[in-house]
Amino acid sequence: HEVIVTIMMNYVALHVTNYIIRTVLSEKSDRTEMIAESASLRSPFLEGLTDYSRLHWGILIALVCVFIMWFLLEKTTKGYELRAVGFNQHASDYAGMSVSRNIILS
Repeated sequence: HEVIVTIMMNYVALHVTNYIIRTVLSEKSDRTEMIAESASLRSPFLEGLTDYSRLHWGILIALVCVFIMWFLLEKTTKGYELRAVGFNQHASDYAGMSVSRNIILS
């Protein structure tokens, strides 16, 4: 079927293009500089826990952000307004909430 073949050919085109860019079009000196150790979130402890994956301290920052967003959306009045506007703009407007302000805030 031509749709399936076309979807599979996308990956062939992607890899062929990457190969051409890396070997023919570049001088093999085009590379981003390494990140300084002082700017990295790398953690030998977390790498050891996960069999030397690329897991770093960013996962803990993301989990803290998830908790903060959960708290804001579920436990505050502003979060209630945001959810209410998301569920039904007309009912939120009827209840006196500023629909346009909450849309911009979200």
